[in-house]
Amino acid sequence: GKRNHNNNLVFAVGLSGLIVLFFALFMEGELYGLPLETLITLIGSIVVISAHYKNYQICQRIDCACHE
Repeated sequence: GKRNHNNNLVFAVGLSGLIVLFFALFMEGELYGLPLETLITLIGSIVVISAHYKNYQICQRIDCACHE
């Protein structure tokens, strides 16, 4: 997103998702509970997937050759 199409939004969303995933990784499951850790992991994953999908849509719209 950022490097090939200069799209800051895709970069920011993807980075946010990764931060949420790292937060879930270092979270103590015993302290907060496994269901909360699982929920945070799921939310982070959905955010990263959304960033990838938005990047894919942009590539299709501008017919970018960056994935060939």
